[in-house]
Amino acid sequence: MAQPVGAEDGLEISAIQGDLYRVRDGQRETVFLVTPDGIILGDPLSFETATALKAELAQRFPNRPVRYVLHTHHHFDRAEGAAVFTETAEVVAQRNFDGALSAARNSWPSFFGIADRNGNRVLDAAEVADSPRGALVRSKDRDGDGRVRPEELYRRVNAPETTYDDRRTITLGGRTVELVHTGSLHTPDMTVLYFPAERIVFVADPPVAGTRLSFGTAAPRDVLRWLEVVGRLDFDRGVTDDGQTFSSETVHELSAYVADLVAGVAAGRAAGQSLDEVQAAPFLERHASKPFAVDRARHIEAVYRTVRVLHMELSAAAVANYAPQTKGYCEGFTTCRESRPVPLGAIALSVSGLRMGISAEFTAGDQSWHAQTSPYYDQEFAARSTRAAVMFRYHSARPGFVSALMGGVSVTKTNIKGMDRRKETYGLAGAPRSFETDQSSMGLTGGVDLARRLGGRIDVIVPIRVTRLMGETLYHVLPLRTDIQIGVGFRYGLARRVN
Repeated sequence: MAQPVGAEDGLEISAIQGDLYRVRDGQRETVFLVTPDGIILGDPLSFETATALKAELAQRFPNRPVRYVLHTHHHFDRAEGAAVFTETAEVVAQRNFDGALSAARNSWPSFFGIADRNGNRVLDAAEVADSPRGALVRSKDRDGDGRVRPEELYRRVNAPETTYDDRRTITLGGRTVELVHTGSLHTPDMTVLYFPAERIVFVADPPVAGTRLSFGTAAPRDVLRWLEVVGRLDFDRGVTDDGQTFSSETVHELSAYVADLVAGVAAGRAAGQSLDEVQAAPFLERHASKPFAVDRARHIEAVYRTVRVLHMELSAAAVANYAPQTKGYCEGFTTCRESRPVPLGAIALSVSGLRMGISAEFTAGDQSWHAQTSPYYDQEFAARSTRAAVMFRYHSARPGFVSALMGGVSVTKTNIKGMDRRKETYGLAGAPRSFETDQSSMGLTGGVDLARRLGGRIDVIVPIRVTRLMGETLYHVLPLRTDIQIGVGFRYGLARRVN
């Protein structure tokens, strides 16, 4: 039962379990653990709250000062009070705390729902007035000019004394608290505090509210990671920063639900389905009896509008090509022959979202043989070309079939090796002369990929490409200017990432 600390400060302290206590100041809460050698305190909240709490703890637990302050994240309304305890306590936070704090001092935080509507990088009185947290924000107007700047909000938030990466255990007086990094949900330095002996976790700004789930503006991937990390902890009850509780069973059920939710919505979006079509799909049927399933339609809509599907695919194809002769190529020659007996091979690596992407493609093996004779000049040579292209892609999909349009720039490198002979005026042939040259030429490459899904990650593809070389012809006797390729091959999905 809550025990009022004093009317002048509004704090309430109540036991959660054993020596683990809850502190409530208005709508905000934190926790602390009392040990024989001192106190481990969670978020110290505001400077004013921390000052009042320090006095109350000294009265209730004499000779047991706060030895550790453990930040859940850097937001000023939960972190600035750490300065009150630095004489006796080690302040600990996740490694990203400093970077997130630096960024926060230069931008207005969105977590209060207050916007800098006129874009002057300060909050004017009218912009703060409509917010339920407006009084807290106005209290940070340090210079009394009626406007609040981001640096004023964070003026009393200091860098932690020590940091950790993924997990750290704090031991004091035979008691243990674990700090666990839960990813980038809400902030990049987000930490939950795990009390293994009490089987309690304390969390700030969670996606869980009782037995319900809220995405807000969070990325589905971040919500899923939070649920998975917290779900691996061996606890009975979760306590939130606003006084709510949740069970470990709820976290496990929500983790399975969100995994199915994200996978199902991502599959629908990748297949080009509309929101209504995805909502009508039965991929969440096994969760229908759970309390959070009543928000199924809202959850699907939230994920549908925020999910980003990133595909990485590798393709390989055998290619045949046709390069029409440049106009005038055979003029002046008695005979003019060419052949292309060697097929090409092409490989490509593509990274794309639901519609747009980029592809890097390499084509090699283009060989041709050329022979020309005239009364004055004979030549015979072989040309071998390779091409690298970077193209933007736009693709559409329907069940079982995918097509993609693409276009971009390319570089064609050609090696030409052969012999020529100039004939003398009086019918005596000159000595044969060998020659070799390498030259590169920029070009524009575009085309289409047609693909038929075989199942799993494998597609059969038919790539069609047209390349137009720019500038001078590669070699004065080479007919190549426009190259048309068509092939057949396979594409394999290397990875799919959902954000």
